[in-house]
Amino acid sequence: MIDRAIFEWVAFSTGLQRGSVLFRGPLPENAPDTCVALIHRGGLGEVDGRVAEIALQVYVRSPSQDEALSLYAKVREALLKNYNVSLGNGMLVFSAVEVSQGFLGQDERGRYVFSGNYTVRAPSML
Repeated sequence: MIDRAIFEWVAFSTGLQRGSVLFRGPLPENAPDTCVALIHRGGLGEVDGRVAEIALQVYVRSPSQDEALSLYAKVREALLKNYNVSLGNGMLVFSAVEVSQGFLGQDERGRYVFSGNYTVRAPSML
């Protein structure tokens, strides 16, 4: 549930289109060459019974290294620089910490691949 709210926030704040450039979960086989996936890697537990922590991976690929870096930067900014944001009819309160970030190399089709791992905290009721 938290990952869905974070996904919606990233889509809203970056302008990336859900299902065509931005995907929730592993990339589908028919994903375009330039795309972003937000992958929920599991719950890390609760803090004080009110705040949940999840591990979130941001996976970006593109035939253009510059475009891949630009997309990664957009998502990173949405996760790290925005909090206590309005989402639909409610308020989404979250914080994210970048755990790691890196260039993974080029895939079998020559696309540049970047990945970052985040710890996201949000109210456990989401």
